[in-house]
Amino acid sequence: MFHLLARNWWLQLVRGILALTFGVVFLALHDPELTVLVVLVGTFAVADGLMSTIIGASSRSVHQGRPAFLGLGLLQVALGLIVLFRPNQSEAALVYLFAAWSLATGALTLIGAFSVRRARGREWALTGIGALTIAFGAYLFVAPSLDNFDPGTAFGVFAMVIGAMLLAVSLRLRRLLEDLGADDVEWSAVDDTANLVVTAR
Repeated sequence: MFHLLARNWWLQLVRGILALTFGVVFLALHDPELTVLVVLVGTFAVADGLMSTIIGASSRSVHQGRPAFLGLGLLQVALGLIVLFRPNQSEAALVYLFAAWSLATGALTLIGAFSVRRARGREWALTGIGALTIAFGAYLFVAPSLDNFDPGTAFGVFAMVIGAMLLAVSLRLRRLLEDLGADDVEWSAVDDTANLVVTAR
C-alpha cells in the first residue's frame, strides 16, 4: 500500500486542495440552508470517492491495497449520490451519513499510515488524518442531539484541517518516492501481505 500511496502522491495533493476549497465555502456560507448543505456534502463525498477509486484502479496488484481503495471509493461515490439524489432527507440523516463516511475513510487512512510507517518509519501526518477523521465521525454520531450543533461550521473546520494535513502528506509521499527511486522498488506478496523489497540496481 505504501508504494500505491507514494506513486499517487499528487492525488493526495488534489484531495487536500479540494478539502480546503470546500472548507472555505462551508465557513463562508455560515449556517447554510439544508439544500445547500446537501449539495456541498454530496459533491465532496463524490469527488473524494473518485480520488480513492483512481488510486485503487492505478494498482495492478491486490496486495497493494487495491480492493480497499476501490471499495472505499465506490462507497464514497454511492454515499454522495444518495445524498445528492435524496435532498429531502433530514439534517440529522445527512450528518449520520457523513459520520459513516468519516469512520470508513479514517480506518483506511490509518491502514495506509501503518503501511508507510513499516516501509519508511514514522508518519505523523497520515496517522493524524486517520485518527482525526475517525474522531470526527464519532462526534457526528452524537452531534445532532447537541443544542448548539452547527453542521456547516463543523464540516468547514474539519475540511480545512484535513485539507492542510493532506497537503503535508502529499509532499511527504513525494519526497519518499524520490528517495526510494521508482525503479528501485519492487513488490512481492508473502502470506497475503504486501512486503516492500528495495533492491539495489
